[in-house]
Amino acid sequence: SHPLWRIDGFTFLNPRLVVSVPKSSWDLKIFSLNMHNCIGGYIDKALRDESWILNVHKLNKAYMNIEICSRKVKEIKKYKNEM
Repeated sequence: SHPLWRIDGFTFLNPRLVVSVPKSSWDLKIFSLNMHNCIGGYIDKALRDESWILNVHKLNKAYMNIEICSRKVKEIKKYKNEM
């Protein structure tokens, strides 16, 4: 495998970023509360498999959420819904 990336389940790691899929709706809600953004309102869409929500940490700090629908990035939300 490439030295900068390692795949561990649904977590993709490199030296600066960690991208993961929340394990539960509670994980998504907590991430949304920490980020002060609206991504927690996407729980129902994620549970219906209408979208995938990815959590991104940069240097061990919450950095952004990415919503994926139909294999395309639909939205990226940073702290306080900044794009």
